[in-house]
Amino acid sequence: MNHGGHANSLTAPNPKAQSEVLIDAYQKAGIDPRTVTYIEAHGTGTELGDPIEVNGLKTAFSELYETTGESTVKEAQCGLGSIKSNIGHLELAAGIAGVIKLLLQLKHKKLVKTLHTDVINPYIQLENSPFYIVQNNREWTALQDQEGKELPRRAGVSSFGFGGVNAHVVIEEYVTSKAVSIDRSTLPHSPPAIILLSAKDKSRLKEQAQNLWWTIRNWKPDDGALADLAYTLQVGRDAMEERLGLLVTSIPELREKLKEFLDGKQRISGLYRGQFTKQKGPMDALKTDDDFQKILSQWWQKGKCHKLVSMWVYGMPIVWEELYATNRPKRISLPTYPFAQERYWVKRERNKEVETVPFSKEKKILHKTWSPDPVQEDSKLLVGKLIVFTTCRTFHLIHPMLEDQDVQIIPVVHGESVEQGVSTDFYNEGAGETLYLQLKGTIADKDFKGMIDLTAYDAIYEQESRIEWGVKSPFSNTYYPIIDKLMVGK
Repeated sequence: MNHGGHANSLTAPNPKAQSEVLIDAYQKAGIDPRTVTYIEAHGTGTELGDPIEVNGLKTAFSELYETTGESTVKEAQCGLGSIKSNIGHLELAAGIAGVIKLLLQLKHKKLVKTLHTDVINPYIQLENSPFYIVQNNREWTALQDQEGKELPRRAGVSSFGFGGVNAHVVIEEYVTSKAVSIDRSTLPHSPPAIILLSAKDKSRLKEQAQNLWWTIRNWKPDDGALADLAYTLQVGRDAMEERLGLLVTSIPELREKLKEFLDGKQRISGLYRGQFTKQKGPMDALKTDDDFQKILSQWWQKGKCHKLVSMWVYGMPIVWEELYATNRPKRISLPTYPFAQERYWVKRERNKEVETVPFSKEKKILHKTWSPDPVQEDSKLLVGKLIVFTTCRTFHLIHPMLEDQDVQIIPVVHGESVEQGVSTDFYNEGAGETLYLQLKGTIADKDFKGMIDLTAYDAIYEQESRIEWGVKSPFSNTYYPIIDKLMVGK
């Protein structure tokens, strides 16, 4: 990770800094750049940003190639893609979205197409570089070393912040060890195997058992994998409150006992059930007793598994790794914790009318939609009727503004009695309907040209803390401000 430093603008990328962060990442990873076969690019999708990122990649890999003693690019073998063509820019989550996409590609051993790349930005030049754009879905073929052995798939993910921060991470696929599973007969307590499950509550524990049952039913492992399965559950899962322990000697026996547990059968042989509570009791004294920890080890060596399981289900912490000493099975892929599928959205009450209660203290912002003034667009004479909303302090602006026009002005004045026009109170709840009835004939007239609002020029009126009241719409529970009501009437 680095920063581009000073730039001409906040969003201007620095290609030198981008190439430097790439070089640093691959040198720290200690891998041959020729074994990198995919880059999940930041991919801004802009005319300038994408070419700059590609140039940074080309510069970085050219320098990395030279450090290996061979600068020649034999073929384009490193695909370029970006998840942003699928889901857009997720801002703070953009980087992790790219990582997730890469991990899924590694899992399925496929490179997925980057959308909207039928026409390539002409400023992106990939000739004589190790890069190509992934324009179609394809198998992600693993490279081979000089001895013909497959190399792990390797890739990089770039994420560049708009403020100048550059980050790049190198990811290598996990290759499952081909080591043969441990023969359980070599273990000190064989048989049986100890299978442990735990969860936060009873429903989660049952789903844990259900997931494990489905896994071994569909996976159909042989008994040689039983030690790996038991070891994974012992050392690769947190021990929670609700606990279940099983002693089995084969995969079919494990499947059968899980099914019996799920069916609610009682008194299952080799099944131990218990709860761990945080309340202090006799078990707490044993947890810190060194002599008792030695007893646990002796039980393991002598194959007294039932005693270990019965202690564990009631909260006794057991360091399983230490019990295995040097002859440890391998960890394998098994179902993880089944989190409860609970929704926390606000529940909507159906068939219940929501009453609109006007605010009594805060001032309502009045939004008006006005069309451009024809007087400002051309020099044609404006002929017709105009309604002018004003106050006593802005009334004097009407005449100089419209003296050159052949219009009939109808002033609507707030808070003052006037000889000409209409007097009203914009803060009176009942005034809106009255005003509408007074002016609807004018609005319907073919000579009506529009309205002008001069109340915004009155600082005292604008600072008023009361509400500009309106008329309730007959179609909804919405209150239209007086002026907007007239516009709706029009």
